[in-house]
Amino acid sequence: MPKNFMSEKNFDLLLQSIQEGKDFRDGTADKSKYRVTVVVPKAIDVKAIRTRLDMTQVDFATTFGFSLKSVQFWEQGRRLPEASARAFLKLIDKAPEFVLETLSAA
Repeated sequence: MPKNFMSEKNFDLLLQSIQEGKDFRDGTADKSKYRVTVVVPKAIDVKAIRTRLDMTQVDFATTFGFSLKSVQFWEQGRRLPEASARAFLKLIDKAPEFVLETLSAA
């Protein structure tokens, strides 16, 4: 390993991040200093998600609580789902089993 493997500045930043991680784990971190940014997609292919799940429009709408008209309009490109619907659709796309299990437990 080279003698100057890491600069002192980077070493100090690494130590600081380790301490912050420990504080966060222990529940002692100042949470006002942290912000989680959620990126909601601007567009989402509802038909591709529904097709991958092998569901009809009626089944998809009923299962996930959307109106049939909304699903139809989204798939036809006549409307864009609201941000909250796009976030939910992204979750359905990435973890359909989790969503189904969570909704069935409600």
